[in-house]
Amino acid sequence: MTEEGQTTTALDTKADRILEDMGLDPDGPPSQLTYAAGQEFGRRFAELLPLDQSVVDELLGELLTEFSVIFPLDPDAETVEFQAYMLGPMVSSFIAGRGLTIPELATLAKVSRQRAYRLNRKALTLIYAEREPPARTGVNRRFSGRDERETHHVVDPEGFAKKPWPSPIDAAQPFILGMMAGLQQCLQRPEVRAALEPQFKQALSNLMQDPSLGELMAGVVLALDRIAQGLRDTVPGQPGPILRMKAEREKAVEFQAMLAELSRHRPMLLAELAKAGRKLGAEVAEARLSMPP
Repeated sequence: MTEEGQTTTALDTKADRILEDMGLDPDGPPSQLTYAAGQEFGRRFAELLPLDQSVVDELLGELLTEFSVIFPLDPDAETVEFQAYMLGPMVSSFIAGRGLTIPELATLAKVSRQRAYRLNRKALTLIYAEREPPARTGVNRRFSGRDERETHHVVDPEGFAKKPWPSPIDAAQPFILGMMAGLQQCLQRPEVRAALEPQFKQALSNLMQDPSLGELMAGVVLALDRIAQGLRDTVPGQPGPILRMKAEREKAVEFQAMLAELSRHRPMLLAELAKAGRKLGAEVAEARLSMPP
């Protein structure tokens, strides 16, 4: 078994022991999965985490790997669809000052409206917040009152925690949110933060010098450019592009030009990032040498 596999097995064993000690049955009724129980589990589990340098390095390394999977250089159709749901509303908000409707998201993701509506009901509603289009008023308008166009959606970072989850995972929502709160409370204790700070700085130093950062940055730039181009393109069967106003389309072109400039300077940016990472690593090493034994 690999070292990573041994760590995972050890953590699973610790989690099982905590659940047993708390009198929780993994196969028991959902009524036992309360917020308080999750909070207690998270606190106890955090206290048993082996937060040494290797574990912190592994956590940040896993984070980098996950982002690399989301932003590959040659994404498949499912990845392009996922990027559209996650990045589309944010890019549209930056360029046009508004989110996207579900039909617009479907166009951007290159899927049917039915699929986009279905995914929104099942999961996307957790990460989206709705914004009503502004009302039209005044005697010189075609009509006055509320604009009945479809609701715009923007990314809501807090939606996962404050909105009800879909079935069947809704039964575990209080426990999971409580567990996350318990972990956070434990890791924010002054003595824990003081112990973890040099380890996270060293892991960040290693991350800043990781050669795979270049490919990740290229993948992110390509994804953002693809989204901006999708907002400008006219799709067959559609009356026009998502961004129809001239000012919006010009801003989209400027955004893509900025991305092209960023891509052109990518080697220099990566070199500066690696330089900063080496400096941070030297500072951490010096601070550790000055610490009392």
